Amino acid sequence: MAQIIVFDVETGGLKVTENPITQIALIAVGDEDLVEKERYTTFVKPYNDLILTDKALEVSLVDKKTLAISPEAKDVVLMVKEFFKKATDKRTKPILAGHNVTFDIAMLTEMFRFTKNNLMDHINNNNGVANYYDTQKLMQKCYPELGRYRLSDCCEHCDIPLYDAHGAMGDTEATLLLLKHLFAKMRSSEKSSSKADT
Repeated sequence: MAQIIVFDVETGGLKVTENPITQIALIAVGDEDLVEKERYTTFVKPYNDLILTDKALEVSLVDKKTLAISPEAKDVVLMVKEFFKKATDKRTKPILAGHNVTFDIAMLTEMFRFTKNNLMDHINNNNGVANYYDTQKLMQKCYPELGRYRLSDCCEHCDIPLYDAHGAMGDTEATLLLLKHLFAKMRSSEKSSSKADT
């Protein structure tokens, strides 16, 4: 089975083609036990003349001075590719996971494209469409009464600590705990359904 990589990116704004990734964090876990195997995080130097909005920098607690001395996008992509390679199990590429993860995947896809790489070459996908676990969608399924599904709302509802909110690694750690909680809840529901059917 494929390993899972839980990840999060902080960005210079919300437009995939106009704003760069400013920070990325990844945690690789086993697909069955979700036990951490490896992690990686870094800030990213602005690239491709993309725009850093003041609001995004304020929310993500990232400053331009830090970004100016951070690794280049091409070097970050190289490290991320190596991270994915290590998480490839028996030729099965890793599955990505995150909160509202389609946004993070789109941002990462653009950074890969800028460095002349294809993200889909390194992750589990179906005809060029990433396979993923989205904790936001899983929360909507498991807790339809919640109403708001920001990471902070979901963590509060499930009694999961969220440290350094809007920092890439803090959000990734919280998302991993949320994923564990949701997987356990879904397995419990499946067992209850099986007993009811017998």
